[in-house]
Amino acid sequence: MLREVIFRDDQKITTPDLNNLGAFSRQTFDALVANAVSSLRYYTGFTVTKTGQTEITVAAGHYWGGGPVFVRSEPTVFNVLTGGTYMPNVTKRIVAVVAYGEPIETDVQERSFEIDDQGNTEPQSVAMERLRYARIALVPGAESPSPVRPTLDVGLIPVAWVTLSTSGVDSVEMDENYRLPSVESLKQLIDAINVWRDQIGQILDTIQSELVRIQAAIPPDYRDLLLSLLARLEALENLAKQPASAVRTFIDKFSNLSDSDTAYAGYAALVDDGLRFPQGDPSYTTVALANPLDAKVKITNGIMTPAQDATAVRLSIGNPDGALSISQYPVQTTERVQKMMTRTVTKYGDWFNLCRGGPKASVDDLLRYLGDDMTLAEAKVVYEALFNTVKAGNIELDDKHQFEFRGDDGETYTFEIKSYKAGRGSYNIRLVSLETHEEPYWDTVTKTVTVTASQITQTFLNATNGWLTEVGIQFDQVGTTSDVQVYVFEVASDKPLKNSIISRGSIPVANLVGNALNKCQIEPVYLKGGRAYAIGIASTGNHFVKVRTGNKYLSGSAFYLSDLGEWEPVQNSGDICISLFFGAFKQSRIEVQMQPLTRVDGIAGIRLNAAQYVPEGTQLLWEVQRAGKWYQISEGEYGALDGNPTLVNLRAVFVGTRDLMPAIDTTQTEIELLGPVGNLTHFSKERTLGSSTTSIQVHYDIAGYDKDEHTFGCSLILDGGATEAADSVTITPDPLDATTARAVAVFTPAALTKYRVKTTGSRGSAAAGFVATERRDFVF
Repeated sequence: MLREVIFRDDQKITTPDLNNLGAFSRQTFDALVANAVSSLRYYTGFTVTKTGQTEITVAAGHYWGGGPVFVRSEPTVFNVLTGGTYMPNVTKRIVAVVAYGEPIETDVQERSFEIDDQGNTEPQSVAMERLRYARIALVPGAESPSPVRPTLDVGLIPVAWVTLSTSGVDSVEMDENYRLPSVESLKQLIDAINVWRDQIGQILDTIQSELVRIQAAIPPDYRDLLLSLLARLEALENLAKQPASAVRTFIDKFSNLSDSDTAYAGYAALVDDGLRFPQGDPSYTTVALANPLDAKVKITNGIMTPAQDATAVRLSIGNPDGALSISQYPVQTTERVQKMMTRTVTKYGDWFNLCRGGPKASVDDLLRYLGDDMTLAEAKVVYEALFNTVKAGNIELDDKHQFEFRGDDGETYTFEIKSYKAGRGSYNIRLVSLETHEEPYWDTVTKTVTVTASQITQTFLNATNGWLTEVGIQFDQVGTTSDVQVYVFEVASDKPLKNSIISRGSIPVANLVGNALNKCQIEPVYLKGGRAYAIGIASTGNHFVKVRTGNKYLSGSAFYLSDLGEWEPVQNSGDICISLFFGAFKQSRIEVQMQPLTRVDGIAGIRLNAAQYVPEGTQLLWEVQRAGKWYQISEGEYGALDGNPTLVNLRAVFVGTRDLMPAIDTTQTEIELLGPVGNLTHFSKERTLGSSTTSIQVHYDIAGYDKDEHTFGCSLILDGGATEAADSVTITPDPLDATTARAVAVFTPAALTKYRVKTTGSRGSAAAGFVATERRDFVF
């Protein structure tokens, strides 16, 4: 016992002495329960059963109050029909069976009490026991077709949830969250975990063999053969389209500006996966919150994550038994390069055509979408694989069908199909977005900082994916000067990479506390499971960190930065005692309103370049609102910019789990807004013929053509600048798709040896302009 009453020979005993015999025992048991069992509130027993149509019975049990234990030795019967206003009138209601504790005085007996100095007595009825009694009660919720559980007052714990209908008790559900676990139940859980660990260990032992088998099964690389075949197919395609009597053919698939004379006076067009209407001067803005105080998100050094309601320690090197002075190591001046998040470019714009063997075939139409660093040969491989993937789908395609395609280069592309013409094997496709998920950080986007201090690090193995938000460092002693800088390094060959910092923070010297855990808030950083990282500590102050000696932490090591600028092991001093705190998010889905996008002349396209990271299993959706409806532009939802609106609301939708969510670096984002222009004028490069001609035809393939709104024209610019009008311009819609057309312009000029082609068009009142996917001029 914590305390005991001492009795001696010939000592007079008082009433408090006798009462303390029980009071001291009770205090001992209360402390034992609170410290060795649980300081939280639980119940045991109290099994609730349905014993009648409108009756439930609660068995005997105990209420554990975080120290005090209250008992109810008899069962309790409740009739929800006659015992109170619990039954619903029309729909359903949930009633909570709750427990709480109350000390009462009981066991009333008659006892004699002295009433004067002569020893006279009189009887009185008094309580002989002070009982900790467990009370059971019912708390009703609101009536509803889909009832919810009632809110309970502080001090009550739910034992069970009883669902009532107009006919009586429908169901009884015990609340296992508040049942006190027994030692036996914990033993069974440990046994189950050990069995699971044995099974997983056997699986891990076979992974290396499986990887070898998979590698052996990968077929050889046929890229060179495919490139050769595609080149021959394109040559055959060009021959097939050339009229037999034509002596010369000029082809422009509008995949680049090689045949466009952008310097010619009056040029106003856009060549981007086809000849398009030009876009007005782009306007630029950044991603910013509509409400800077939005409680749904948290921003640290510009990095926005969903709000967190707690942080959880996932790794801790504790039980220190020594101290390590930071200042004993040489002060070094180093350049620290901090990598930034991977950039994701989300495009929402016009369509292009994917075709094999038809008049719109263009192997390199994807070049612009697939990235500036991709060569034409690489694009051809992607084009062929993409076409085969779509064709092999053999599905009914509608205006909103989407699919993902993974190329040989490992990149994943998301496409949306607008239409398909079976007779010609032609697909109208839009690339929704291009995302790279290989690494969360880039060497190409960095920040540089100079550090002059003594520097030590502790490597560790990160077990699971998550966002590291705080680093705890145990200090033994702290000096009076110099802040402490904290860094998160990537690790290679078991040592920190000096030029690969992925997050940082600092602890002001005024906030340092000796013999305690000091928390440092860092820029939220995504750490992958199964990968090694390091925590770096830099300072010039006389600070001592606590360490755990004896190489007891087997998944990492401590290092210091030598005077040669190399990481050297800390000898005989063990591991630095750190704790890593990962974010626990409030919700698994949030919608965050951003500042709206505006452009005076209307918005025809959006290009969102954001430094963001979306862990696998989570989503970051970008949506714009037009006419009251939200459209997912990051998913390519059709119709988001119909009518070229001048203002659209923008929001980001974070989807994940309570442990894992996407994040954005708001300081590294850019939104480009592109506007519509009503007319286009395009000039080709000048053609020089070997001999004069009096007959020329110019053929166009046009997508998205509206005969009621759009106009289309073609003329020749002769040597010297004169204009030769077409004898006729015939536009023939595709019978399978009225928005796709073939335009043929016929010219019979006087003998000429030089000319250039002028193409004109207007969109009228149409929201979108047409796209010329190919032009061929034939010289006869």
